[in-house]
Amino acid sequence: MLLATSTADKPATFLAVFAAQVLGWAGVPAVGAAAAGAAGALASQGTLHLWAVLVVGTAGAEVGSLGGWWVGNRVARAGLGGEGRFDEKRRKALEAGEKVERKWGRLIVFFVPSWVSGALGMPLRQFAVWNLLAALLWNVGAALAAYGVASAASGHSVSHIVIPLVVAAAAVWVTVTIFRTVRRRHHHSEQTPLTPEG
Repeated sequence: MLLATSTADKPATFLAVFAAQVLGWAGVPAVGAAAAGAAGALASQGTLHLWAVLVVGTAGAEVGSLGGWWVGNRVARAGLGGEGRFDEKRRKALEAGEKVERKWGRLIVFFVPSWVSGALGMPLRQFAVWNLLAALLWNVGAALAAYGVASAASGHSVSHIVIPLVVAAAAVWVTVTIFRTVRRRHHHSEQTPLTPEG
């Protein structure tokens, strides 16, 4: 509401973007992507302010992810000692997820639903920080890519087309760089032999 007041944008539009990001990052497929693309396109037409779209989208993504983490942490791991068929499948799913986490570490927040991180027991503070980075990069990439494409389709100036696309590409590059750096360190730590204590 404060953003809507300061930018003269419609509160309902921001609310829709926020709610869609919450649902998408909590685990509902495709909703967040559609919201980011639509909001970026609207921003290219002057209907919304682009910076406000990024703030609202990132905030919604973080809120939804924290909710998803809580559900995964509280629900997915509840009653793991059971002996039913469902309990067995759940244990196997968690074991598979733990293998992915051992391989990728904190980077799993970039490509698995938020509830998975909660179910695997990732510490909340660690999850919140890395997920915020993922949400910011993802929203910048998606919204600015849509902004640039919509600007091109509308015949806007070159700056309105090229600059957003370059920034979107930069967000992808930063994401890839983070992946490579963290994965390299994670791999190195796995291969470093433990020295016997004194």
